[in-house]
Amino acid sequence: MKHWSLSAGIVLTIAGAVAVALDIHPHTGAILAALGILAAAWSLTRRRV
Repeated sequence: MKHWSLSAGIVLTIAGAVAVALDIHPHTGAILAALGILAAAWSLTRRRV
């Protein structure tokens, strides 16, 4: 469970990108991708400190 935020960030980013690419839910997909990027970035910055 150490790297849950990085894993969740990657999954959210991929899910959001797929939703946008397939034009399923473009706005929801963009929000998911943004949240995924934020979660992954937060995880990476927390590891270095």
